[in-house]
Formats: sequence, structure tokens, C-alpha cells
Amino acid sequence: MPTPETNAQKFRLPGLLRFALLLMLGLITAYVAANTGPLGGELSLHITCWIMLFTISVFCTIAFTGRNNSKISIFSILITGLLFRVIFLALPESDDLYRYIWEGRLVEYNLSPYTIAPASPPYNLPHEMQTKEVFASQKLINHPEMTSCYPPLFLKISAFIQDISYSPLAYKIFALLCDMSALLVLLLILRDKLLPVRLALLYAINPLLLFAYAGNGHYDPLMILLLLLSIYNFNQKKYTNAYIALALAVAAKYTAIICLPFIISRKNYKKLPVFLVVLIFSFIPELITEPTAMLSSLYTFGTKMAFNGPLHSILRSITSDSTTASYITGTILLVVFFSTLPFLHPESKLNKINDPAAGFLFMLGMLLLLSPNVHFWYWGWLIPLAIIRRNWLWFIPCLTLCFCLPVFHNQIVNGVWFLPLWAQLAEWLPFFIPALISLPFILRRIKAPKPTRLNRFTVIVPVKNYEPGLDRCLQSIRSSSAVKDILIAASENSAPLRHLAIKHDAQFVINSAPPHKGGGRGGQICAALKETSNNWIAIVHADVCCQDNAFDQLADFIRRNPEICGGALGGQFSENGSQAIQTLNDLRAEFTGISFGDQIQFYNRRTINKCGGFPDYPLMEDIELSLRLWQCGKTAFLWQANLISSRHWQDRRFIRAIKIISICNEYFLRRIFGRVDTIKMYNSYYAIPARAMPEKCPVAGVDEKN
Repeated sequence: MPTPETNAQKFRLPGLLRFALLLMLGLITAYVAANTGPLGGELSLHITCWIMLFTISVFCTIAFTGRNNSKISIFSILITGLLFRVIFLALPESDDLYRYIWEGRLVEYNLSPYTIAPASPPYNLPHEMQTKEVFASQKLINHPEMTSCYPPLFLKISAFIQDISYSPLAYKIFALLCDMSALLVLLLILRDKLLPVRLALLYAINPLLLFAYAGNGHYDPLMILLLLLSIYNFNQKKYTNAYIALALAVAAKYTAIICLPFIISRKNYKKLPVFLVVLIFSFIPELITEPTAMLSSLYTFGTKMAFNGPLHSILRSITSDSTTASYITGTILLVVFFSTLPFLHPESKLNKINDPAAGFLFMLGMLLLLSPNVHFWYWGWLIPLAIIRRNWLWFIPCLTLCFCLPVFHNQIVNGVWFLPLWAQLAEWLPFFIPALISLPFILRRIKAPKPTRLNRFTVIVPVKNYEPGLDRCLQSIRSSSAVKDILIAASENSAPLRHLAIKHDAQFVINSAPPHKGGGRGGQICAALKETSNNWIAIVHADVCCQDNAFDQLADFIRRNPEICGGALGGQFSENGSQAIQTLNDLRAEFTGISFGDQIQFYNRRTINKCGGFPDYPLMEDIELSLRLWQCGKTAFLWQANLISSRHWQDRRFIRAIKIISICNEYFLRRIFGRVDTIKMYNSYYAIPARAMPEKCPVAGVDEKN
């Protein structure tokens, strides 16, 4: 049996080739999207390119072959992100850039954008601004009757950009540089938390970010960069820098103020004046000379105007008044903020997270869901936070917000700013349906106990009979110092198995009961669990060969992320022909949290016992364990290079794949709508005659805790 090292060498070239082909397809798609006129002009083409880029970003993440957290991997992802953003510079800019230009020019001539609107008479302007160039950009500004609603810091930056180049391209390059810097900080955060850096590809090739920032030139990446810098410095215990970064984020975009409570702690509250000083300084002199004028347009934007706010639009249709709906949603936001703060604050006794990114993500997300105006580029605030938290529910609108493009198409073709109802439903239903379904499970997580502190792992190896690769499997497990003991859970008393147990200092546990009487793989594992009191358990199938120090890496990861209650390590098949199956397995494990047993599952026993314990099912025990872990707390998929035998997939591969997919779907449906007869599914899967089935079978959801 080959080792994980030789297997990694075998897959290096094919894996790199798959990634390169996907990357090439993505670059071609980006070129087509960026060079076919303004956003929404070619509606069907732009929506298609958006969907393709999103799909490519997901599969590039799976196909990425670089070593996790290496400098080469980080550099490769940065280059990838830069290539896509440079291509999208060709997309025509948003009309918001002309307001940036106008207001930056006003600041340059010591005039206030908070009192002079673009529609102001030209004789109010200095002679130097009364040029054809200025007047041409002035006519392209949307809502020219409104004064500026941007914070003073960005207006000063805008004036600085004017000194370099008086063109929309200069602002797009500024947005590109901020976006690339945000990608770099995201990579550093992922590296420090031992999270897979490949996840940053979901930011590097994200179509929403490409269209909005490098393409349209919106300046939101400035706030995103500063928020990420605040999180990074907080994690590094550089609290002064964290406060400075967050203060500048608020000075760049007012909405960042909602994140402040999540970085205040007992260790750093004495440095809070740093935040206040930086914030006040960035608002001088406007805060003194025109405080009300500075917020007048922002108030109008938040109360009188409304576009695409999912919850606000419902309330607006009920109340028939945008202002009333805004007051209601604002009140709801305050209630949500104060009621969830005890659960999200890093130092709260009720909190199991200890990560400011969780509070940033939830509160900014709720702000957008309750906001009267949700332009698609606003959702970019959440993308890096969702990646850090691996909370893929918030990632769904990165795909579905492509259906906001009809509003730009209608404006170009008909001169009307209008988003049809079908487009709004297509945007938000794919988010709200799974959000409502998962809400009871998320509330259940609050009651689940915090995972116990990790010491070392107990590894259980379920075996039906002697496996040729079992010796190497046990040897690979012993290579990690984080393994306390190994339990071989066998279904028969075999001399070769006992010999291997003695050789590798493993405990030998026998459960020879038939499946309908507590046997099968789940029953064997439960029998082994009774022989250990350790709280951290890992399950390794006998035909899996662990990479070097697999459990040492897992132990370091759990210590950096103490909220994790379980998950899977991942792996790769031993033969090239199973790559499609491996891709689907990785896709499912990362984005749904549902892993198979051969991906090396691990869990905290104290946490899982509150959700029914380990399932003693003869079949689907791995799926049920994943589902219970998801209800208990945060899970993780580590993308390791453990070697998984593909011999089970070699014989009639396609038929077997269809059979496994169908039986998994059957299990999910039966679990949702009723109790599952796992014995019947076991007999069906292994083609046991019906006459051999017992009269009474255990059902899912009613087994005892282990």
C-alpha cells in the first residue's frame, strides 16, 4: 500500500493540471464578463458569467494542490486574485464613481460636500471647477440633489486620488489595491488560525467582489480591509492596533461602528480611548463645523429611500410607508443586537466562540437583512468574515445576488430603476429557506456544553475482519504524539488482529453481535467507547493510512479553535479514477459539514452526548454522527492528505456511486419526515434476503448515549 507521501507526489501533476484548467476557464469567463459593456447591459451573459465564476471558485478551492499555509500557497492565491481583478478593470465603472470624483474635487478646493450638492448652480463653484471635464462628470451623478453621505475620511482619500489622476480608473485601481490587501490579511488570519488557506480562493475568485470592486470601482474594500486588520490585530493581542483599524473603518463607512463591542474585552478596555481619539480626529473639522449636515443625506438614504432590503420591503408593503418600515427595522436591529451580544461577545460566559469575527459577521449580516437599501456590493462586507467562520449560509447570496442585475438592465434599456419581484425572490429565498430550517438547530447549539479541553486522542479502528493494510494504518496513527491510545473494534476474535493489537500497543475490543442486536460498525465503535473515558475520540477505518503527524496537526488546530466540537480530517483516494468521487466528498464535507467515515471523523464526547451520543447504527452511523455534531456546535474539515483506499470504488464504480448517493438521500428524507429503520437499510445495501431480517429493528434517533 503506498504511503501518503508517495500518493501526494502521484497526484501533484494531475491535481495541478485540474486547477490550471479551472483557472484558465475562469480567466476566460472573467474576460468575457468584463468586456461586454456595462454591468447588466448583456443581462443573460452577465448572469451566466457570474454563476460560472462562482462555480469555478468553489471547484478551484477543492482542486487546489498547494500545501496548506505555505508561502507558495499564499503567493499563488494572491496572484490568482490579482489576475482576475486586473481583467475586471475593463468593466465600465459605476456612476457612483462620478460622485466620488465630484466630492473629492470639492474637498480639494476646501469646499464642503455636505452643503454643496452636484445639482447646485455652477456659480456657487470656484472658477477652477467650472470646466467641461467637471461638468461632464457632474451630469453622470445619480441623485444629484443630495449632498454627500460618505464619512470625511473617504472624502479626504478621494481628494488625494484626484491629485494623482482625475479619472474613474484611478478609483478602480484604489479599490483593487484595497481588495488585494484585504485578501492578504484574510490569508494571514487563516494561516494563524490553522484554517485551510485554500478557502481564500472563495474570496479571490468571488464574482460579487470582482463585479463590484475591481469592475464597478466601489470603495467598500477599504472598510473590509480595516475590519480584517482589526480582527487580525485582536487575534495577535495587539489591541491598540485593533482599535485604530476599527476606528478608521468607521471613518470610512459608518456601518462598521456596530462591530465595536466585539473587540472590547477586560484585557483591552483601557485602550478604548485610542479608538475615540482616532475616530474624532478623522472627523475633524466636519464634526465641529457641520455635524448635522454631515448626517442629513445619510438619514434621507436610510429612511426615505429603499431598494432590495429583504425584510424592509415586506414591512414597507404592510405599512405603505418607507420611514415607518425603517423605524421598525431599526428597532428590531437594536433588540437583536442587545439580545445576542451575551452569546457573541468573545469574553461572555455564555459564549463558546471567542472570536470577534463571529460578532462582526452576525451583526453586519443582520444590519443588511434589516436595511432598507441592500445593493449587491454591500454583501461583500460579509464574504471574508463568512470564510473565517466557515459559515456558508451567509455565502449563498454571493451566488443569488446575480439576480439583482436586471435592475441595471432596466436602467440602461428603459431608463427606469426597477427590480422585478421574481428577481427579488430568486435573490433571497435560497438564503432564507435554509436559514429558517437551520434556526432550531442553531438555537439548540446555545444549550450544548462547550467542548472539553483537549489532552490527547483516543483512536478507534473498526474492523470487520483482517485487513491487509491494517498494519500500516496502525503504524501511521502511532506516528502522532497526540494519540493517547488505540482501540481495535473487531467483529470477530481473530489471531492476526490480536497480534497487530499487541504489536502496536492497542486495546482489542470484540462485538460479534449481528446488526439487529447492536452489531455492525456503529455497534463495534460503541463497544470500544465503553472501554475508554477519554473525551476526544477519532475514528479511523482500517483501510486508511494517516499522513505524518495527522493528529498532532489536529490537536494544534483544536487548541487554536477551542469552539470546535468535531469534524473530519479529509484525505485523497489511492487511485486516479476516483477523483470525481473525492471531489464530491470534499464538497459535501466542507460546505455541509457531512463527512463519511473514511474521511477520519473526530468529535468531543461531552458535546455529542448532549445530542444523543454516538449512533450505534450498523449503517449510516457516520452520516448520523455528522448531523448530530452539526446540532451540537462548530465543526471543521481539515483538508489533510490521508490516504483512503479506493478499492471499494473500483468494482462497478458508477453503479456503486449511484447506490451510495441514493441510500444517503433516502436516509436524509426519512430522517426529516420520520424515523429511519437502519437495519432495513443495512440489509438492502448488502443485499441480505428479507427472510433474514429481524422482526424488530432499532430506529434512528432513539439509541442510548455513549
